[in-house]
Amino acid sequence: TSILWLIYGSLLWVNLLFSPSLSDYLLVVWLIKVPFV
Repeated sequence: TSILWLIYGSLLWVNLLFSPSLSDYLLVVWLIKVPFV
């Protein structure tokens, strides 16, 4: 689970650098998925 958490976090940071609007969407998905992983 910790590995998946790091992957989601990494993807979030990468997208944050390229597209703030996309990162906002991914952040919501990330926060929803992580607790269930």
